[in-house]
Amino acid sequence: MKILNFILIAFLFSIHTSHLYAQRIQIQVDASFDTTAIKIGDQLHLNVEVLFPSDAKVAFPQFGDSIGKIEIVDRTKLDTLKSEDGKSTTYKQSLTITAFDPGNYMLQPFYFYYQLATSKTIDSIATSTLYLQVQTIAVDTNKVIKDIKAPLDVPYTLEEFLPYLIMGLIALAIILIILWYIKKKNRQKLPVVVLPPPRPAHEIALEALHKTEAQKLWQDGHYKQYQSEVSDTIRMYIENRFSIPALELTTDETLKHLKRNLITAEAHEKLKYMLQLADMVKFAKAIPLGSENEMVMEYAYQFIALTKPATISDFETIEKGEDKK
Repeated sequence: MKILNFILIAFLFSIHTSHLYAQRIQIQVDASFDTTAIKIGDQLHLNVEVLFPSDAKVAFPQFGDSIGKIEIVDRTKLDTLKSEDGKSTTYKQSLTITAFDPGNYMLQPFYFYYQLATSKTIDSIATSTLYLQVQTIAVDTNKVIKDIKAPLDVPYTLEEFLPYLIMGLIALAIILIILWYIKKKNRQKLPVVVLPPPRPAHEIALEALHKTEAQKLWQDGHYKQYQSEVSDTIRMYIENRFSIPALELTTDETLKHLKRNLITAEAHEKLKYMLQLADMVKFAKAIPLGSENEMVMEYAYQFIALTKPATISDFETIEKGEDKK
């Protein structure tokens, strides 16, 4: 009996120790330059290194061809290295960058979205702000800039002037003929063409959502395409409705722009759920549940309904409802 108790205590102690070890794995993100000052056109490396638990789902920031005025020349493949015990994984990537405008540059923090195996929420962590100085090439202003050889003074001839003189006379004659023709015919004014007003942003977005819903993408296993189409439709709607470049911003930046009393708290929460789930599917290769896919589409319709401008038909609907009462 004592032996069984000892074995049970040892087993529980090993589980507790393993849990404490997992808790000690700290999430770390870091971004740094090789140097903080370069000359115009010189190249340097932006090194990104992060440490996460191996069972966590991680979404990396997407680097395009440039970061503001800093151009990305080349990049290495994402390198992964697991720890000896396999409980943590280090991800590394190096970007070769350059700049052609002098000045002091400030790179905003890079955001990493992740979901731990023991959590159902999506969290984010950011790197520190980076600073880079791009210097001009020194020029000795005391020295006078001179031509290699003074230009030759060659006199102009009539043959050189003659073609320009003829073209000028022809152009003048054409102008006089046109003016005479206009005056003689007393040409009528062209009719004013009234262009139709642009379609409202919510109509375009609803049409795109109906099209995506009819394709049954997630039902056929195309989760990433489905989530991308829904989130891109909502981002385009935000651009057309609020003049915010949501397609070029990260999820956190988009949500931050819309916190300035532009939308209600309910609409903000629904937008946050849609965009964060889409990030996990696109970047962390997460597979959402069927209920989550349906919830994304439902939230998309509700977000548009909560944020679209009020129309005459909305007031007519309200009046009809009051009449029925």
